[in-house]
Amino acid sequence: MIHGKGAVPMENELQRMLDRMSVTAKAKEIPGVPAQSYLAGSRCWRVVLQKVEKGTEMGPLGTPVPKKPIKMSVVYFSPPGKGEPQVTDVVESLVSDVAAGELTPWDFAVRQGRALDTEVERIHKQCKRATPRVKKFFGEGWPKVSAIAIPPVAA
Repeated sequence: MIHGKGAVPMENELQRMLDRMSVTAKAKEIPGVPAQSYLAGSRCWRVVLQKVEKGTEMGPLGTPVPKKPIKMSVVYFSPPGKGEPQVTDVVESLVSDVAAGELTPWDFAVRQGRALDTEVERIHKQCKRATPRVKKFFGEGWPKVSAIAIPPVAA
């Protein structure tokens, strides 16, 4: 898929943005069988995203020290046949979750092609609960990250 200036592949543009923001990911596979709503062969991962803020803050003795990295831990299910997730895979998934959490439960169910039931409501609530954490992690960079990961659809 092509997006943005000069026909740059969207994945490369997102990776460059995450590199500029110093966002990295470390993944560790969680053994077990994914929940019923996931495809057979999906793999479950505990992914820790880390963002290193530039600059310094005052230390306990009044001396400047580098800012501590910001971390966020998420569970990610990779599709069948895919290996360890890349940082762009996880961020695209988080952007999708935030977009889903901003929908009404009814609209969420329609987009999933399902009836509104307790399972769909549970998934929607998880997306809605994750939204503030994700936006806080990316801070001022959130609008750009979300626009690159899921470009707006032309009307």
